[in-house]
Amino acid sequence: MFRFAKVLISATLCGTMAVSADAAVSVITDIATTPTFLASGTGSHVLDSITDATGTLGDLTFSTVTTANDSNITYGVNGAAPGTGNAALSDNQVDTGKLSVGGGTVFNVTPASASQKLFIIFNASSSSGFYQGPGLVTAVDSDGNALGTVTVNDSTDGENGVNDVVTVGDAFTDSDLARVGAGTLFNRLILGVTIDVADFGVSNLSDIAGFTIAGEVHTNATVDNFDIQTVGLAVPEPASMGLVLAALLSVFSRRRR
Repeated sequence: MFRFAKVLISATLCGTMAVSADAAVSVITDIATTPTFLASGTGSHVLDSITDATGTLGDLTFSTVTTANDSNITYGVNGAAPGTGNAALSDNQVDTGKLSVGGGTVFNVTPASASQKLFIIFNASSSSGFYQGPGLVTAVDSDGNALGTVTVNDSTDGENGVNDVVTVGDAFTDSDLARVGAGTLFNRLILGVTIDVADFGVSNLSDIAGFTIAGEVHTNATVDNFDIQTVGLAVPEPASMGLVLAALLSVFSRRRR
């Protein structure tokens, strides 16, 4: 199982550093797609819902993308290759994506409520010794200015003596991914996380126009970037929402004490 530490928000608002707080980051344990993911067919699987530790998340809103380059595009071996990097990251399909998405790529998706969660689904090596970035997810405004950052770290130090983002050992599934102009990546692990939108520390969520996802710099001076499959917003379904409200009430009651 993945083990995530509580993560820290450090947001810069109006030129001042926001108060740090624990952020709710959950590992995605399952997904539902149409058609069923990994079933034989076209290889075009649209994401319908996500399951994390809080329950099932639905009512998905997918991001569009700006400034993605056209290198390292991936797609399902039974599917059609996307024409551009922007298309690979904006087609609502969990099969298509890009390797090493840089911090300059903006995922355009505007939150409508604090109950929404940002979901990030990505692929990683089939080797348990592979550490996958990035570690920094930043909310940005319409001008690209940083509003708040959530750091997603593993609970244990990685091979380079720093907190890596994910120690790959478990994933909710795996897939063979073709690459435009390159060889197929066999048994690629598919995994992901959700982040509560409110945890970006932005007082007015309507100011958030999108997110950037950047890699951590390791001690060997390399940067591990997410290999992104899809990004968007999800809303807890009714049964899950009850769990969320109960958790919030528990937090508030503890604070009053």
